[in-house]
Amino acid sequence: MLNSVVSVFQYFLPIIVMLLVAFVLQKLYVSLLIKVGGRPLLYVPASFSVPVHELSHYLAAKLCLHKVEKVVFFQPNASQTLGYVSHSYKKSLISPLTNAVIGMAPIFGGWFVVALITFLLMPDIYQLLNVRLSLTDTTIVDDIITFINAFESVLYQQYAEPKFWAWGFLVANIAVFSAPSGADFKGAWSGLVVILFTYVALFYFFGDKTGVFQIVNAMASAYLPALILCVIIIFFITIPLVAINVIKQKIVGIEQP
Repeated sequence: MLNSVVSVFQYFLPIIVMLLVAFVLQKLYVSLLIKVGGRPLLYVPASFSVPVHELSHYLAAKLCLHKVEKVVFFQPNASQTLGYVSHSYKKSLISPLTNAVIGMAPIFGGWFVVALITFLLMPDIYQLLNVRLSLTDTTIVDDIITFINAFESVLYQQYAEPKFWAWGFLVANIAVFSAPSGADFKGAWSGLVVILFTYVALFYFFGDKTGVFQIVNAMASAYLPALILCVIIIFFITIPLVAINVIKQKIVGIEQP
């Protein structure tokens, strides 16, 4: 069983690493927005990104047959909660699974919107999202490097276009605000544990004979290019905020007696 756990961990390692990087960048980006311009600056990207996050929760709740009590797609106020979906349900054996689906829904909702915006504004980059980076391939690291180089080539061709910068701004912020919140993880963690345990057990007893492995591999292979792309864009959109924050701190330091 331990070998199966290790195998599953190694299999998902590229996605785990990219998600951790995305999480760190997300926290840094949001904190810099507040430091540079306060909450009013945070509200600018949040005004169109948070509704995507909450709409994903709402649709998932409806899909899982939960009763939606209240939906707030965006509330610009002093609270830490910029939006939320309140829902209720009758507890059952599958409740942890449905809560996991609802809690993690913004990841997939954000993925869909990022793909749609890319398709509409940057067709050349959208072609890169159709690349499948198979996690079962031993050359996955080389494949990721090749993918990044391909994106760099497209970037050099498109960076002078105003729509490229509009695309980058939209994609980066939707990706940032698609990250599940602490409340999302709190509601989803038990279901995620069940899903992971079930997957490991199936892998341990049946290998890849159930077809589940192929389905998960197909989904992960499709998701990884978009995840890498979003991490790159978030990184580059964070750099100016770092520079502005440093300059702001120096100016404040000079003004202080």
